[in-house]
Amino acid sequence: MKQPIDVRIFWGLLTGTLAALVFAFGDLFLAEQGLFMEAESRPDEFAAFVTSASYRFWAMRGLYAVLLEMFAFLCLYLALRNGRAERLAFWALVLFLVHIATGQSLFAILYYIFPGIGELHQQGVEQVIRLAHMNGGLFAFVVGGGIVWLIANILFAIAIWRDGTLPKASGIIILIGFLLIDAPSPIVQFIANLVWGGALLWIAIAYRKRRLSEAG
Repeated sequence: MKQPIDVRIFWGLLTGTLAALVFAFGDLFLAEQGLFMEAESRPDEFAAFVTSASYRFWAMRGLYAVLLEMFAFLCLYLALRNGRAERLAFWALVLFLVHIATGQSLFAILYYIFPGIGELHQQGVEQVIRLAHMNGGLFAFVVGGGIVWLIANILFAIAIWRDGTLPKASGIIILIGFLLIDAPSPIVQFIANLVWGGALLWIAIAYRKRRLSEAG
């Protein structure tokens, strides 16, 4: 039997909650995130950090969680596609996909490139550590992706509010959760991921209930 698109959208929204959980528990494995900005001043510690099993797990989970996040927000657009704020939701999705592309690129660098740099440093190639600093072009790339991500979430929050068929506050809660992710504390990051993941769960349940009510 062919599954109705509403059911697929419901499960797609839930992948966002799953992504949030993957991000949340993954962040607990990485306590020394500040080393990303101190590679040149603390090269030995940085090399040990990026070659550790916990770091590799953290970076790998980021690659997969970003894909889950992409599918969830695609389904969020689909949930809004027939409403009053479809155009706004569309542009929010476009910008969010740009964020996904930058996020995947960043985690690919963190997973595939940084451990190699760390291993070369440990083998005595000291100059290679300069390639790992989070300044210059890489820093601009991360900041640019973050700005696009912020705008996308603001547009999604406005679209959800204007649409009126989903919980109005849910978009604002997602935005708040995302803003807190950059906090320096792993515990705050953990809570932040649970916040936006919980908001997507709320949206998924509300969407499913509405569609069942309309069909019944």
